[in-house]
Amino acid sequence: AMGKPLIVSKSGGLAEIVKDDFGYVIELDENFIHNLSNKIKKLIEDDKLRIEFGINAKKEFDNNIDFHKDEYYKNFVKLISE
Repeated sequence: AMGKPLIVSKSGGLAEIVKDDFGYVIELDENFIHNLSNKIKKLIEDDKLRIEFGINAKKEFDNNIDFHKDEYYKNFVKLISE
């Protein structure tokens, strides 16, 4: 939502949200730290990619009603009330 590229682990719900055009999903395995550092390095070194990922992330979250805080709150309250 802040226009930043995302790097998440393949654990929990974030891995289901992140798409290839605005972030990286990294396996939680013995290579996790190595893979994480490679993705961070890639985003630091590639200004164009970092900016493109940021723009795409902002578009994705701005255009998806499920991520708006009021809608998220409503869905959360509905879920815990069931």
